[in-house]
Amino acid sequence: MVRQLNHAQLAKAGRKANKMATPSGTQTKVTMRSGISLENFEDVTLYKVVPQTLQVASLQEALAMVGNDENKLLALFTAGLNEVAVEEARKSNDGWKIVDDKGSQTEQVFTGTLVSPEILNPLVLQIARINHGWDEIPKGEKSAEMKRAAKENAMKDIKESPVILAGLKKKMASAS
Repeated sequence: MVRQLNHAQLAKAGRKANKMATPSGTQTKVTMRSGISLENFEDVTLYKVVPQTLQVASLQEALAMVGNDENKLLALFTAGLNEVAVEEARKSNDGWKIVDDKGSQTEQVFTGTLVSPEILNPLVLQIARINHGWDEIPKGEKSAEMKRAAKENAMKDIKESPVILAGLKKKMASAS
């Protein structure tokens, strides 16, 4: 079972991982993302360990831009290259690993399709309205329970619809 982590848990997991170094001494940085797995409709939090660029050697022509402070230039250049590496890693769907329900990073590679809640939740609500009477649920003691059931039934409709699943996969592929 995997679950969505809150911001504090993500930060804690990231802090632990950002202190990592590979056996060769290369520093690494962790990037994370979360969403819903289309294969089992569970919340998943994923992480990727990204090797960081070593300190840059020299770029004499750029020194003037940072007041001839070579250390500042090299630090900025290295930081920029590291951010590019992290962004490139985030764009790729390969190499993501699962964070377990305790917030610990595992070595289990995520092989599913990640769909963001911003894409899935409106679809679930729309299907709950169309197919499961969401809008007709009366206000009262059991309304929350009835709305939850309507959403669960809508999620079941999505899980059982190859057309909807294919559309979600296509949408997520074009978004990455």
